[in-house]
Amino acid sequence: EEKLGTFTWTAATVYAALIAAARFARVFYNRERHEILVRAAADLKAAMISQLYDPEKGRFLRAIYPDGSRDTIVDSSMAAVFLFGAFSARDRMVEETMASIRAQLWIGTDVGGLARYENDEYQRISPDLPGNPWFICTLWLARWLIARADGPGGLDEALKLLEWSVRHSQPSGVMAEQIHPFTGSSVSVSPLAWSHAEFVIAVCEYLQKRREMASAEENRMAKEPGSCF
Repeated sequence: EEKLGTFTWTAATVYAALIAAARFARVFYNRERHEILVRAAADLKAAMISQLYDPEKGRFLRAIYPDGSRDTIVDSSMAAVFLFGAFSARDRMVEETMASIRAQLWIGTDVGGLARYENDEYQRISPDLPGNPWFICTLWLARWLIARADGPGGLDEALKLLEWSVRHSQPSGVMAEQIHPFTGSSVSVSPLAWSHAEFVIAVCEYLQKRREMASAEENRMAKEPGSCF
């Protein structure tokens, strides 16, 4: 909404749309359309790797602009590469990208939380911080931690971010767009439906991952000699 270009976020959402359309084609037994859409999605994913991933910086770029310039600002929206299914949360490129996001955008105050992108001037409280903490961006980090978790311990950090979201909501449960990096009070639009939506999605994904882990543990125990399962 701020600049014109080819964004990693947009490419990731288009990839998801192509895959969804391909699934519809398969449901309606349109093999030709299914193959075209799957191939288009594969081509787009390949282009994301060749054009939007920077191996020297070890992360995806925010965007490429019409003049060919590359936007290297660390932006939480680059989490889209796994959010919409283009890449696994454990893919090396995703791991590197999310590590950069966490390192550059985490708010180093008692409040914590993740900023939107480096030097975000919108409603900015302090020039000494990358921006204000956003519920949405912090919950994207939680969703990545959930997606990559391979054991109950791997979910602990994600749970802390879910608790962070609850703790910084208003007493009524309303979540704002941003919060003040020093006081934790609501900043900008409140309530913001997107903040609530990301919280619901993150909680559902957390619970689903817990169920999957519990089921896997039960199956493991059932296969052990002498198990009473």
